Amino acid sequence: MKKELYLGLDVHKDCILRATAEEGRRGEVRDSGAISNDLHAAEKWIARLRKAHGKEVLLPACYEAGPCGFGLARRLQQLGVACEVVAPSMTPTRTGARLAAAAILGHSDTQTNASMKKIIRISRAHFDPHKVDEVIALLLESRAVIWPKQEQLPGYVDGDLGIDRQNGSMLWITFWDTLEHAKALGSLPEMVESNARFKAGGLKFDPIITHEIL
Repeated sequence: MKKELYLGLDVHKDCILRATAEEGRRGEVRDSGAISNDLHAAEKWIARLRKAHGKEVLLPACYEAGPCGFGLARRLQQLGVACEVVAPSMTPTRTGARLAAAAILGHSDTQTNASMKKIIRISRAHFDPHKVDEVIALLLESRAVIWPKQEQLPGYVDGDLGIDRQNGSMLWITFWDTLEHAKALGSLPEMVESNARFKAGGLKFDPIITHEIL
């Protein structure tokens, strides 16, 4: 019998939040973070999953119907991923890909990775609000490069990227199991390279903050 790994997606204009659910009643539901909302990023994610779990793995997927349309679903189907686009009222159903989707949409009451979040790492930067469009483009481009590598680091649990358009600031927040693992993100080659590009793009960074989660 072929292995199944269920994929839940929360599709937004600028990004796609992802979760996976292993098969079986006790299968783990894992928040996989975000990728940029473009087909190339989705293709790379599917390729990584198949590399990690085997080429024969079945990858049923699901996301809520919304303004972003069906382009992602069509491309996933072309890649051999059985993708459903469902009405929001159906997403909480506790089966297959909908279970994974429910996890990232806040509907799941199953085991999550919340207990793994021991350390929060906060990177804050400031920029000229008049350049917000350029900054957003830079952040999304860099996130598409950094996030897949970030997810592969030991101890990584979750993360989010936020922006204050009006006041000109951004937050790159990640959650980790230990302080040692949290500090490793700063030496990630893709992060080091992107930091140089961030500064060239006018972002001024505050010192990194790490806190224990109570």
